[in-house]
Amino acid sequence: MRFGATIFLFLAIVYWQGETFSQQTPLPEEMARFETDWMKTSLKLTAVQISKIEAINLKYARKICRMFEQEPEGDYVLMDKKMNKMVSQKIIEFQFILTPEQLAIYEKEMSTRRASRPVSSV
Repeated sequence: MRFGATIFLFLAIVYWQGETFSQQTPLPEEMARFETDWMKTSLKLTAVQISKIEAINLKYARKICRMFEQEPEGDYVLMDKKMNKMVSQKIIEFQFILTPEQLAIYEKEMSTRRASRPVSSV
């Protein structure tokens, strides 16, 4: 579980160092696959859950990519707020798919990731 968080944080740091997003970022499909793989393992998703989670993760990975493409060197505090809002929206969708136990694990991990983002302390 920590490995997944470490990779996610690495990608986040690359985004926020002012590098051009398109040169540093994986495709939305890769981002969604990474997140779904982490969730499969950490949350022990069922086959039915996996297909639904994959679709949601892809939807939000595309939104994140669009955000960084539109503002590759933008206001990092504003971008952090947008990311937090997207995570909150994603959690709302996950509430209909994940068990309460799975959701609690996911929310704890997202909270840890948010707290570790360099921008969140600004």
